[in-house]
Amino acid sequence: MGNGIVLFGPPGTGKTSLAQSIARELPGWHYIELSTANFLEQGYERLFSSIKTIFRKLTELDHCVVFFDELELLVLERDPEKAQWSIITNVMLPELQKLHDRPTLLPIFATNHVSQLDPAGRRPGRFDFILPVGFPAADERRRLLEGKLPADYMFPGIENIAQDVTIRELLEWAKRYARGKKGKRSAEQVWKSGFAELKAKPKVLKQFARDIDNLAYPPEARARV
Repeated sequence: MGNGIVLFGPPGTGKTSLAQSIARELPGWHYIELSTANFLEQGYERLFSSIKTIFRKLTELDHCVVFFDELELLVLERDPEKAQWSIITNVMLPELQKLHDRPTLLPIFATNHVSQLDPAGRRPGRFDFILPVGFPAADERRRLLEGKLPADYMFPGIENIAQDVTIRELLEWAKRYARGKKGKRSAEQVWKSGFAELKAKPKVLKQFARDIDNLAYPPEARARV
């Protein structure tokens, strides 16, 4: 049985919310969230000591989802020209292995840049699932907007205009859009004129597609999301 998940995708796609939902679905399990700030709390010069201390405490937990939020800097692909970061990766990988080997812990690692992770950190045995978290589908976009906008601001096909955007971007624009209808301009006109600026950049979309094709695991996770 596999253990450990990497969630990857552009910022704002809901990786943190998904990890929290997984924890809620496990009866009696707890949830802990860690960021780079936790590891650097004692300063960079004590980073290695902090890594050892934090992971020792984690392995003492029972029935807990451990969420690592954007910690790719601590597991960067090793590079002879970046010796210091390579040493950090060398320290982190065995500690991740220990978490993986404990059946009552579930490590979940969220990253915007899965291709930057060291290959040894991506292989089964440290994280056994590498899953893309993409943009909401049309029906999901419609439900999100219906929950945030007055009925007279909704119009047929509004969800189809809002493609290739994250949940965060969609909801942020919905707030602005609800305040932006002025004069005789229709809700549709306001939406179309302002929404384009929030669409994901083509470079981000292309990199996400490459990561799905090359790095998502198991293979069935490579279906477009």
